[in-house]
Amino acid sequence: MNQFQVAKDQVTAAGAVVADRATAAAQDISTHATRVSLRVELKAPVVIIPQNSQSCNAVVMDLGHLTVSNALQLITSAGGQESSDGFPPVLDLMNVELDKLMLSRYLLYNSSSL
Repeated sequence: MNQFQVAKDQVTAAGAVVADRATAAAQDISTHATRVSLRVELKAPVVIIPQNSQSCNAVVMDLGHLTVSNALQLITSAGGQESSDGFPPVLDLMNVELDKLMLSRYLLYNSSSL
């Protein structure tokens, strides 16, 4: 029975070492991971929304020019606070801009043209 107890103790000790190393690796990845900032500019679509399936009345939204950008910020405080899992929080600031937005009411003819 002693051999089984010794083996159990060794497995428990090895598991604790692996858990500690995994936690350290996760914290290292969290602070040194590559983060991507984006800036996307595109001509946004024109969306046609009919009043109902039988109606010729519709609302047309021309979303103009759409710009989406983000910035990532690692939150560090003077007190060195971290989240409950031990990693510093990352704030993703996202900015969405719509320029030249136009909303119109149209009457559809032949259900295919404006």
